[in-house]
Amino acid sequence: MLLGTVSGQQPQREASPAVRSIMERAHTLALASAQVLATAKYHQHRISTDLDEHGQAIGSPREKSMNGNDGLDFSVSTIFDPNRYDYTLDAPETFRGQPVAVLSFHLLADSSLMLPSIHHDISNGVMNSVFNHLRGKVFVDSASGAIVHFEAHLADPSLGFALGRVFQADVSCDQTQVGSSWFPGEVITTFHYQMRNWHFLFLRTSVVHQHVVATFGY
Repeated sequence: MLLGTVSGQQPQREASPAVRSIMERAHTLALASAQVLATAKYHQHRISTDLDEHGQAIGSPREKSMNGNDGLDFSVSTIFDPNRYDYTLDAPETFRGQPVAVLSFHLLADSSLMLPSIHHDISNGVMNSVFNHLRGKVFVDSASGAIVHFEAHLADPSLGFALGRVFQADVSCDQTQVGSSWFPGEVITTFHYQMRNWHFLFLRTSVVHQHVVATFGY
């Protein structure tokens, strides 16, 4: 259960039918792609870098290569549930030369409507709470209706939970089309968090920057 509060919230707006339709179609495609991804062959190369409070690297980056979904704990369909955010339609743009609909997303003003975690462990519960408190922009391909890119950050300066606090959650994701499916091809994240044990003694404060590139059908 989150202990932090969200400040500066605006009254929640009812999404227009057009916006609702865009996100419902995008979510349906993301769910179908997630099912394909569960059995797809792909290769990941992950680079993790610890940062100090000024964003400077500490030590050398850690690199890891893997096949399959070992480490790709990232679900576009989970993040962009049509009921998770308040969506608004912005001016259309192009992405990689293709026309896209651009939607801004914001946390729900009524916290009682925020989506609960479907898992009961602390780790998934915290991640779900972070998802609920993101804001940013999502690009939806005009032709296929699929999410092709999004960027997000924590809407509030910090987010508290039972065993610590999240100070930063920045995510950027480019999706890759394989056949009729869309998969996270490049994901860049920066998380700054503080964890403590049940005796309320702080164990560590970490800022971790990760860059994951996936190649499908290797």
